[in-house]
Amino acid sequence: DAHQVNSGELAQYKAAILTMPLSLDADYFRQLEAFVEAGGTLIAEACPGRWDKYGWSTLTQLVDGGDNFFGAKHKDLVMVQEPREIGRDGRWMPYERRYGEFDPPTMLRGCAAYADLEVRANFYMQSLEPIAGEAILRNGDDVVGVQNRVGAGRSVLLGTFLGFSALAYRDADGDTDGFLLQLLGRAGVESDRCGSLLRRRREWQGREAWFFINPENEAVTATVSKDGFAEAIDLLGDNLIDESPQEMTLNVGGTDLACVLLSR
Repeated sequence: DAHQVNSGELAQYKAAILTMPLSLDADYFRQLEAFVEAGGTLIAEACPGRWDKYGWSTLTQLVDGGDNFFGAKHKDLVMVQEPREIGRDGRWMPYERRYGEFDPPTMLRGCAAYADLEVRANFYMQSLEPIAGEAILRNGDDVVGVQNRVGAGRSVLLGTFLGFSALAYRDADGDTDGFLLQLLGRAGVESDRCGSLLRRRREWQGREAWFFINPENEAVTATVSKDGFAEAIDLLGDNLIDESPQEMTLNVGGTDLACVLLSR
């Protein structure tokens, strides 16, 4: 979350992958720009900073300075139907108020380094007019995603919300996973897994909180190295089932998570 990190904390990461808020303070955005200029990669989804911190819509439909940062200008914005008939069965779309208000379900085509990949457009589809940025996603002749060099780093603007169909419409999501893996790989980001568990780490004052996420339906038991930490505290109270000086064993229920606080 862009509101929970500052430029100093961002400096430890190779990439920040942010669902950038539609309402964004331009002064805060300067911190993200500095992170990228120093060599980081920032990946944003559609319309970051479309509204300022007071709730006013920006003329550019992007955060102030966003067109130069992302290397593209806003061109158009439409809403896109889910890959099923709009109605009560829809996951997140509002009701269509008039015929033709929403574009039909749309698959975007990758280009440049992402050629031959298709990803699904979700909710918003923001078309862009590249300035210095390179097109990486298209809808027909329209550019819907760009990447741009900024100082020693790189910015990426994806003109839709890719994650919306990650689980809800996984069978109809095209190559979205492959597209994102390539995007992250080019930023030097690797998956942090412990067997089938996804791990996310947060550091504060020499201690680390490790979140273990089980995306599967069945419970998973995994033994994980403590990486030199001496003490492990199970914050949720029912996941840490065994521990030695070097390792810990966790059991995480299906579609559930565990959190362990580690100290040296």
